[in-house]
Amino acid sequence: MQYYFIPYMGIYEIMKKIKIKNKRLSKYLYSLGFERECSFDENKKEYWLFKKSSELDEALDFYFYMRKKNRQ
Repeated sequence: MQYYFIPYMGIYEIMKKIKIKNKRLSKYLYSLGFERECSFDENKKEYWLFKKSSELDEALDFYFYMRKKNRQ
């Protein structure tokens, strides 16, 4: 059995994005200039999608580093 991947809007685009459910983290990333898309899941909970990039990874690393440091 072979599987074929058809790159259409939906699954292909979600694979290139990071899903964020934390409102504070979403606001932080948006304030840094990252574009976001707002969506709702089946429980009508809001979440945001951000495009994956090395800059986004760096911003997330810094966010979680500072969060850990401030909790100590």
